Amino acid sequence: MLTCLIFDKMLNQKTIISITAGSFTAHVWDWQAFDLKTKSASVEVEDFITILDERKPIFSGVVKQTQESEGTYTYSGFDLRYLLDRVQMNYLLKRNMVSSAVYSGGSFAILKNTIQLAFPLATVITKLDADKTTFSLSPRMQTAFAFHRANCISNDMTYQIYIVSDRRVYIEGKYLRDLRKSVVLLTDITHKQGEVIKSTKEAYNQILGLGAGEDNARDFHFIDNRVSNDYASCYVYDIRETISHAELVQRTIAKLKELQFEYTVKFTTLDNHVAELGEEYDVGDYVSFRMQNGALVEDLVSAYTVNIEKGILSPKYDLETGIKKGSLTAKLKDLKEGGYK
Repeated sequence: MLTCLIFDKMLNQKTIISITAGSFTAHVWDWQAFDLKTKSASVEVEDFITILDERKPIFSGVVKQTQESEGTYTYSGFDLRYLLDRVQMNYLLKRNMVSSAVYSGGSFAILKNTIQLAFPLATVITKLDADKTTFSLSPRMQTAFAFHRANCISNDMTYQIYIVSDRRVYIEGKYLRDLRKSVVLLTDITHKQGEVIKSTKEAYNQILGLGAGEDNARDFHFIDNRVSNDYASCYVYDIRETISHAELVQRTIAKLKELQFEYTVKFTTLDNHVAELGEEYDVGDYVSFRMQNGALVEDLVSAYTVNIEKGILSPKYDLETGIKKGSLTAKLKDLKEGGYK
């Protein structure tokens, strides 16, 4: 049974409503949109929502738009990580981000502490406090969301945020698991294969990395991977930071990796007891897919979309593998190509 809790801007619970239809997406790191339909008129713009399935939180978001048509109200917005994207790191950490600073300690403890600053009215709770963190925070990390995503990428982890009661925010986190051998999703038993997207429309074969200095004295690193019969497609990577030439080279190489060939497969789950989402595998797990042509694809489950039909969760989920370019990193690209090291 689904329950939808409504909270005001101060994170105080206002009411409980029933949902008739809608959908929301859980992504491994990026914030996503949601859309819900109900007969209730009690939700306002900037309210928070939390969807519970048998008292377990499965989604929290902030309402950004309301619409009424013939007695049906449509509420849309984004999950809570959208708010972190708007919080500046200089404000969050109360320091001038001029030089690189190394943070170490528990991954989820760092998440908990920074989310506490982003949601100052809330008590932030989590059951996880794994000591597995080492990463660099530099001036390019301008928002809290970028900070958290860097932490996740560096430590092979993912998280979701839920408002669970008055002024209480819960972080559900996990480490990415390599389940390629134990979880093979067969398209004729567990999944129906949808789109297979192979795209080079945003690919580049050259990159110019720009570092410290001004005008003609600007430090630069140029990579040309163009083959003889190719036309030039150059990406200008303007870092605008005072960094060493060695770091400029490293970051330019990593950026070019992010801009390469993109491969995405979409699946729809089928009713089955062989490999169930949330049981045998989840978002952020590295699994195997048996394609319709017989090929075996190993990839990260990067997102799943949940549909609500007639007030209940649809048994079918839309899964997506691969990482979109906006959140792709050199580390994950290497992971996808060569597996876990």
